[in-house]
Amino acid sequence: DVLLEVYAPWCGHCKKLEPVYEAFAREAAKSPSASKHLVVAKMDGTQNTIDHPEFKWTGFPTIWLVKKGTGVPIEFSGSRTVEGLQKFVSDYASVSGLFDVTRDEL
Repeated sequence: DVLLEVYAPWCGHCKKLEPVYEAFAREAAKSPSASKHLVVAKMDGTQNTIDHPEFKWTGFPTIWLVKKGTGVPIEFSGSRTVEGLQKFVSDYASVSGLFDVTRDEL
């Protein structure tokens, strides 16, 4: 699965989200399951396009989860917090338990 943030360098909302998105990416990298099954990415939407009818953005930031093998984006509309991003990914990812705490992590 891929979580993709489309941002604009001049966007105030994007600048506010940046430390949250970075913290989420660090949490995903630390999670044994998420680090195997989730790619966290970002793209400058003022410099890049995606040649696919499902990937159209009208504002920044726009965040999508694309499940492995589908090519269909699911747009994020939750709380712009690490927990909100984790909940969104956990709710829609193709693999369950991406952010579950294991006994070894306790």
